[in-house]
Amino acid sequence: MGKPGFLHLPTEILVAIIQILDLRDIVAVLQICRTLYTIIADTRSLQYKLELESNGMVDDQSSPLPIARRVELMRRQNKVWHEWTPATDFKQSNGRLPTYDFQKGILSIGKSTDDSSMTRAIEFHRLRSAALDSPHTLWSCNDLEVDVKDFTTDPDQDLIVLLERPVPL
Repeated sequence: MGKPGFLHLPTEILVAIIQILDLRDIVAVLQICRTLYTIIADTRSLQYKLELESNGMVDDQSSPLPIARRVELMRRQNKVWHEWTPATDFKQSNGRLPTYDFQKGILSIGKSTDDSSMTRAIEFHRLRSAALDSPHTLWSCNDLEVDVKDFTTDPDQDLIVLLERPVPL
């Protein structure tokens, strides 16, 4: 009789071990044998971990949703994202494309107040999310008081970083 091996451990213990691994290691484990592949494919928590890590996301452990529902929502969001096509073309009236930034579901669009290509105002759009059940929200900063060449945002820090056009001497 052979020595008991790794695959003879209870499924719950195998799942706990695999749960500790990172994405690359889990993908390697998927390729080892059918038994491990089946365990990973049939375990919602491992599917959730794979979906999260492959999309560069972090788990919101405070979510009241069960893991099966989270996996379903993530897969639906990915499907919609990959099948998305713009409804209309966007073009500014002066023919110039605006400065813009997209961070964490917030689209920021720079607006010029005259015919210059410099941004003098920023319009913010928190995009509607079916997964989070949140509506579209709009707010703006109407006078930046400087000519902005470019900008970026960080919603987590409530931060806007402006790259100001140098003032001629």
